[in-house]
Amino acid sequence: MNGPAGGVFENRGIALEVLPTVRLVSANLMSAGFSPAMLPALGFAMTAIATFVDAADGGTDYRWAAQHAAQADSDRHAAIGFDAGWNAATDQLEALARTL
Repeated sequence: MNGPAGGVFENRGIALEVLPTVRLVSANLMSAGFSPAMLPALGFAMTAIATFVDAADGGTDYRWAAQHAAQADSDRHAAIGFDAGWNAATDQLEALARTL
């Protein structure tokens, strides 16, 4: 992941569930081959879940959620900009999709 100031944040993980056009689930404490991963530089583990649902207007409703083992981890994730970052990424994805 590349930050707005040019920083690079390596996020190794593994896809746990892939249902094309429906749901993507990943976790960052396991890597390829089901190998245990080191605790990420962010200092917390999480499971990420993205769901996609056909919208009434013909588009797609998209929902992104992160699950953490402890409230403190969720709070830290929020403090480093989770909401703003994912909203920006979603806006960028929408802008790109509109050019296709």
